[in-house]
Amino acid sequence: YQVPQTFRLIPFALGITLTQCQQQIHLIKLSTARSEHVVNMSDEEPVDILPTLRKECLKSCPAPKAAYEACVKRIEVKGEGDCEAWYFDMLTCVDHCVASKILKYTK
Repeated sequence: YQVPQTFRLIPFALGITLTQCQQQIHLIKLSTARSEHVVNMSDEEPVDILPTLRKECLKSCPAPKAAYEACVKRIEVKGEGDCEAWYFDMLTCVDHCVASKILKYTK
């Protein structure tokens, strides 16, 4: 790497030789070039931890889960209606539990 003429006085002002200055510039360029291409991820496929956490957290929401399952049984007997409200109550409970755990898995 050739140092431009205007920068040739800087090494002397810093008390280093022109060769040392050129070496430092070369190292800076190398580290910059490497850092542009570095990806801090493993070669493994990423794993979505959310379904696992939801299964674990469902255990901590027995009342909403029981209400939803009771609704599903009623609907199966009647043959009409839906359990949307009970499902979302259960899901809200699960998501509150997951929210406190999910951040430790993010990078």
